[in-house]
Amino acid sequence: MIDSMAHLTGRVSLVALLALALGACASYGRPVNQELALRVAENGERAEAACELSNDRGSWSVVSPVVVGVTRSEKPLKVECSTPEGSRATRVFEAVKHGNLAGVDVHYSYPQVLELTLERPTRAQTLSVDASSYARIDDVSRLPQVDDEGREGYRRFLAGDSPRAFAISDNGRWVRVNAARGAARTALSRCQTYGGRCRLYAVDDEVIWDQKHSQDMVAWY
Repeated sequence: MIDSMAHLTGRVSLVALLALALGACASYGRPVNQELALRVAENGERAEAACELSNDRGSWSVVSPVVVGVTRSEKPLKVECSTPEGSRATRVFEAVKHGNLAGVDVHYSYPQVLELTLERPTRAQTLSVDASSYARIDDVSRLPQVDDEGREGYRRFLAGDSPRAFAISDNGRWVRVNAARGAARTALSRCQTYGGRCRLYAVDDEVIWDQKHSQDMVAWY
């Protein structure tokens, strides 16, 4: 296990800075003719997030939770939200048609309350790799290039906490890192000290061995 770095104190929230910069909302598109309540949640709790709302009539940048004015349209309203920690959410809200059967005074509107749920990407997604078809994360028998000691090390990797990564060198050496920020890069860095070509086998809950890797996923020493 690699000791985690000490948490930084006094960190200024980027969301708070955005709120100061944007105020209640910054609107682009006129006229604004519908007010909507925007709410974002993460892990079952209300959260702050920087959000972009857009349709064919304009776009509106806000910091949730907020009541924002938008321009109605028959086209969908797309909402994209994110936090400085990397959590994201995207949702499309369809317009509802209102009016009588003769088509008189027909207009469109969006739901009065827009709700999104933030999700944190997995470590593999963060490093721009796809889920592997090589093996299931818990299939120890598929582990390449390592001996029984390496397979036992991989079992300890599976039993350990995330963030986590398991790296293998082409000379049969291996490194596991559990419960450490930047686990993937730490595992590669330590693996390089053994010489040879090092590759990440697994990151968090994804086997990435057979995927195309960027330079920070494959390293030579």
